[in-house]
Amino acid sequence: MKNQNGITLIALVITIIVLLILAGVSIAMLTGDNGILSNAQKAGDDTLKAEVKERLQLALNDVKTEIYANQADKNSYKPLEGTSGSYTLEADITKVLTNNDFGTSNTSGEYYYKLDTSTGILTVSYFNETKEIGNSTTPASATIDLSKTPYTITPVTRNNN
Repeated sequence: MKNQNGITLIALVITIIVLLILAGVSIAMLTGDNGILSNAQKAGDDTLKAEVKERLQLALNDVKTEIYANQADKNSYKPLEGTSGSYTLEADITKVLTNNDFGTSNTSGEYYYKLDTSTGILTVSYFNETKEIGNSTTPASATIDLSKTPYTITPVTRNNN
């Protein structure tokens, strides 16, 4: 017999089977419940949640800083008491939040605020359907009561995590 070089049909089949097994394991690692893609999605959601929480807290802290700075400079500057008074708290809040890219409604930006002058409650919120956190349809929000001191920030809330 002559010396023949090449691969046999059995060796080819075994090689194909091994490659199919490796491909199956790789696909499962990518797309499974604990796969790389789903873990990346969860990490992205967690990062967005942390960003939103931080952004809302920073906005409220900016408002508090503005209030405290003005209270140190002006005797007439005090917590919000309806719409009367010689202070400009409402205008200062608007200035601070506008500078931080907050709009006045959820149609004017992904971050927005609402100041209820009758109760003295300032609420800052986040909601953008293209960057929705989880499956919730309610905005993440945090509040501060400006009707009395000390000004305490209520933690960020959300219906679904």
